[in-house]
Amino acid sequence: MRIELIGHNDGPSGAGKAMARLHSGLVGQGISSTMHVAQSHSLLEQTRMPEGSHRAIRSLRAVLGRIPLKAIYPHRSASSHFSTNFGAGGALRGILKTAPELLHFHWINGGFCHVAEFKTPRVPMVWTIHDSWPFTGGCHVIGDCERFTQSCGSCPQLRSSSKWDLSRVQHRTKRKAYAKTSLNLITPSVWMKEQVQRSALLSGFPVQVIPNAIDTTVFRPFDRLEARSRLGLPQNARIILYGAINARSDTNKGFDLFQKAIKILSSNAQAAAQPNRSGQGRGRTEGAQKNTVLALFGTQRWVGPRSDPALPGLPVYSPGTLYDDLSLAMLYSAADVMCVPSRQESFGQTAAEALACSTPVAAFRTSGLKDIVEHKESGYLAEPYDPEDLARAMEFCLQNPALGNRGRQRVVDQFDSAVVSRSHIEMYKSILPLQADS
Repeated sequence: MRIELIGHNDGPSGAGKAMARLHSGLVGQGISSTMHVAQSHSLLEQTRMPEGSHRAIRSLRAVLGRIPLKAIYPHRSASSHFSTNFGAGGALRGILKTAPELLHFHWINGGFCHVAEFKTPRVPMVWTIHDSWPFTGGCHVIGDCERFTQSCGSCPQLRSSSKWDLSRVQHRTKRKAYAKTSLNLITPSVWMKEQVQRSALLSGFPVQVIPNAIDTTVFRPFDRLEARSRLGLPQNARIILYGAINARSDTNKGFDLFQKAIKILSSNAQAAAQPNRSGQGRGRTEGAQKNTVLALFGTQRWVGPRSDPALPGLPVYSPGTLYDDLSLAMLYSAADVMCVPSRQESFGQTAAEALACSTPVAAFRTSGLKDIVEHKESGYLAEPYDPEDLARAMEFCLQNPALGNRGRQRVVDQFDSAVVSRSHIEMYKSILPLQADS
């Protein structure tokens, strides 16, 4: 069985990491797997990238894809998650020359692959739906919009009032392309599967849930004090961890909700520290509430604690952007709770990684996070999108550190690389019946 994994990158994006981890898992199961990417960060064996002029052309395609957005929709939302397929293509030419047995697509944007190319291969195709782009007119995060269930148009992310805007045009292009192909779909969560089945574009294709893989030999509990020492974090404080790519600027990651929750948490701490009429504190003061600090990653790095105007009331540490999984696992291990206040997640990779390190997770009861966090068992799922309940969620996790142990066991049982790889192999065999015994 020879599997060709196709995606724009193999990290540091969540979708890229998911593909790279699947590749490693398949190889570990004895499967011949090759990754085809425009950009590589993992340096894994059997990774293919364009070379020479082909690399320049691929970069040009990515630039071309942004032209319609800038030219036609200069006033679109600054936090919009929207991609065009304009100028994309060429990813499959070299791959098809190798007579592949199965093509497994992942995140194909950035000018990497055009949906019209799907009709070219005469081999089975699998597509993991890492976000909403495959079944919308261009947006990667659907938010509250329901237009993808029909034909898009009047796109809120483009701030468009026209029914025949770019989202409607791209929706129509995808519909024509999908009508000429046969796709086998994977979603990393039940919620994402539900959105696929509701969509006008992909509801007719078979879809099954297979979560993203977590390497639990890397993402595992490290000694907390040692991890804090290595990362320059305080030994005796309660540490709340928050982070993501574009952690502060990406509205979907919920930094604004995190801010409000931290303000509430800080106010509660100050109230608890105030003496009552008898001169005693109202609750846990010096030992717990006063020594709570924040640690942020995926943002600017600095040494030691700082006062952050965006997060008043608690000292803030920032280890910066961590590109290797080992450092990230140590950071999770150093924390007492991981806060994932996202509005929507197709899976929730940081939540799963944190739980693998036995760190409980505070999040909202929404989207793919419901598949990962068990309420009051491995973390706390707050009511969407209530900052007060999110503050309650963080405090609950801080007071119940044993939650993380159950969370790790869940990750090992359901999301471990070997488990996830075997699930993929079973799917591949189901659509490659002649290869089932190979």
